[in-house]
Amino acid sequence: MRLPVRFVLLLGFLLAGDVGAAGGAPFPLRADGTRLVGADGRDFHVVGDAAWTLIVSLTLDEAEAYLEARKAAGFNTILVELVERGHAGPADRNGNLPFPEERPFTAPSPAYFRHARAVLDLALEHGFLVLLAPAYVGYRCDPKNWCDELRRTPDADLEAYGRYVGGLLAGYPNLVWVHGGDVDARTYGVLGKVEAVYRGIAAVLPGALHTGHCSRNFSAIDCYERPWLNVNTTYSDCELTPAKVHLDRLRAPALPSIYIEGSYEEEKSTPLCVRSQLWWSYLGGSVGHVFGNKRIWQFEPDWRSALDTPGTRAMTVASGLLDRLRDAGEHLEPVPSGESPVRVDPLASAWYRWWEWSYPRSLAWTTAVNRGDEVPVAASATTTVAYLPYATRFAYVGGHGVLCWVEPRTGEALPLEDDVTAIRTPDAGDWLFVAEAAPRLCVS
Repeated sequence: MRLPVRFVLLLGFLLAGDVGAAGGAPFPLRADGTRLVGADGRDFHVVGDAAWTLIVSLTLDEAEAYLEARKAAGFNTILVELVERGHAGPADRNGNLPFPEERPFTAPSPAYFRHARAVLDLALEHGFLVLLAPAYVGYRCDPKNWCDELRRTPDADLEAYGRYVGGLLAGYPNLVWVHGGDVDARTYGVLGKVEAVYRGIAAVLPGALHTGHCSRNFSAIDCYERPWLNVNTTYSDCELTPAKVHLDRLRAPALPSIYIEGSYEEEKSTPLCVRSQLWWSYLGGSVGHVFGNKRIWQFEPDWRSALDTPGTRAMTVASGLLDRLRDAGEHLEPVPSGESPVRVDPLASAWYRWWEWSYPRSLAWTTAVNRGDEVPVAASATTTVAYLPYATRFAYVGGHGVLCWVEPRTGEALPLEDDVTAIRTPDAGDWLFVAEAAPRLCVS
């Protein structure tokens, strides 16, 4: 019999912060070169959801319903603000403010942080990694967020706040701290404030993982190349994702990089854009991808109806394929375009696309002159996976004998019986091409 959630949480508080990892969860994680590795020694692939306002927007029961739905859909990570005031809050649903209005980042409210911790207890119970922003600065230092309050708060008070939240959450092995918040803090003179919060957390949690969230089309290392940065993030959009993911993969020193934000579903993006960002992340070298839906991250009144969307279903497909590879002990590495066994024929692909009514004519022209870099390919000793966003003609020159198409919207696998020297995608949609030594992904 399952105990009521509130009883479980009360028991956790009575244990004075002795929080253990959920059964089977691989926490804590560690950075190993470009990989995130779990306590079980296996690679951890982020299948993330942007849930920025979760702590302030939902009741505890609603938060559990959200987490259960996301876990069932294959997600294993959420991106959340510990304190929020740009789109919701700063009070939580119970009316608790995190700090007195006239004293931001000082005198933390026990009631507010008790609720925040209860939400994080649920996340741990359900096995989620939490990318947690302790003090979200905000886009262009927007005064709706915490930028002005950070500027006005003495560094000593910000360090004390960092020590407070670090101590409060010291028993949680499933956290990665996210500093900054949609901004290059250097540009607005708040890097010192961001680092004061970091110093407080680090004083209590010296072995924690820390990353940054810069402005669009800039990665964490572009804005926060500091000794404390041990996980990078990629922040891009539909068009520039391939270049940004590739660049972050080749950074020195090598860091694991999470695709933390792209163009969100229902925010001027297309389903193809959402899927392209996803698969470029996983095949291009990121350790994972954080998906976003407008109604979910703001928890609009109809957020429950946004739990099943094309973007969510694409993430579920990706999660299932990654699980199959992990369970088989397979680890895919990006393949440089010059060494790829998937050899795109640009002229034949251009001709193919010219006659497709749903494509702009410019796509055919650019296809004719590029080298096929739009196609990410990753491989292990026994498996090759390529993502083809558009109708494409190519040759497969690898040695694996099991070939198939996987539909990235549904996960359905279709046998591929083409001549391997002249393969053509099944239709004008985007597809995954899989070549295997034995059928693992080529099974619906």
